[in-house]
Amino acid sequence: MKIQECSPAMQSRVAFNRRSVAFTPLVGGCYCFANIYDDVLYIGQTDCLQRRLGQHLDDPRMTSSTSLGLVSWFYYVEIPDQELRTTEQKLFGDYEFKEGTWPPLNRIRP
Repeated sequence: MKIQECSPAMQSRVAFNRRSVAFTPLVGGCYCFANIYDDVLYIGQTDCLQRRLGQHLDDPRMTSSTSLGLVSWFYYVEIPDQELRTTEQKLFGDYEFKEGTWPPLNRIRP
């Protein structure tokens, strides 16, 4: 699934690197990791996008290559806390419907 097919639309993106952490907001939201071709590699939600990006950068599994390549982009959309779980579930459902499986870097579905 391409990032452009996500609903809700991912409104912002930063590069998947340490420098980008400072430019990521301190708010909650849903996010996707994508490769250079905008294929979705991971779907998640958090109450602090900036903190979560930093945590993922410390995870060797997230910085390793997948069947679709390396993570290049951290796309996100700010979502109110009370809507995080349902929004993430919708993103997962859409991905699973289109691809028949989960994103390569997700181990557990919400």
